[in-house]
Amino acid sequence: MPIRLGNSPVSWGIFEFEAIEKKYSYQQVLNQIAATGYSGLELGAWGFLPTDPAALRSELERRTLNLLSAYVPVKLVDAGAHEGAERIALMVGQLLAQLGAKAIVLADDNGTVPALIAQAGRVTDVRLSPDQWDVVAMGVNRIARRVHDDLGLKVVFHQHIAGYVETAAETRELMSRTDGDLVGLCLDTGHWTYAGGDALACVRAAVPRASTGLFPGNGSGHLLRTGPGHGGFSGRIRGDGTAWLRWLGSGRTGRDDRRP
Repeated sequence: MPIRLGNSPVSWGIFEFEAIEKKYSYQQVLNQIAATGYSGLELGAWGFLPTDPAALRSELERRTLNLLSAYVPVKLVDAGAHEGAERIALMVGQLLAQLGAKAIVLADDNGTVPALIAQAGRVTDVRLSPDQWDVVAMGVNRIARRVHDDLGLKVVFHQHIAGYVETAAETRELMSRTDGDLVGLCLDTGHWTYAGGDALACVRAAVPRASTGLFPGNGSGHLLRTGPGHGGFSGRIRGDGTAWLRWLGSGRTGRDDRRP
């Protein structure tokens, strides 16, 4: 089965959080991604790589790299934030579409609420009310519809610790309220396991929605892309086309049993 691997600026500590200093130039990151033999990458934090399509295309082509996706966090529990988030998703998506990417990875605004950070990996129940879930789902559907209609891109949702969509129950709640034709599941197996879930069982149960998967690595972030007809993850997870499988190298692959 042909497998092409990719990486992401997050492997160099280039996170979406504004307070974290960018320690490496984008040229160094791209050079090292290419030199290691990867064939693609995520966009990373907006503004780290060139945001001019011609300039970014030039940088990627000279290194024989493809742009695959971008991670877009949104404060989904706040209906007042949806309009601004939609504009950001369209801005990012326009760049992705012009460079041939196929998907946006949408997520909650994880790691911004102290109480959720403190609860990470310990959550045993769904924390939002039905009305709050309606607001979250409304935001996801709204953004997914605009991204699809305006740009032809798919939206996949990334469940994540220290956010409101962390556990298996919370992920199922969101998936049950969103449009399956527009919104897929980006399964992060590391976060899923850390939150107490069984990632393999999730893949088996969520095949129609799990068009993207995230798998824990050994300290580096990787993107794996397989084509249709090649079997493996493409056949098991999506079956009808290309699948994006993303390793996030948090260095943690399970729950910390020392926690109460």
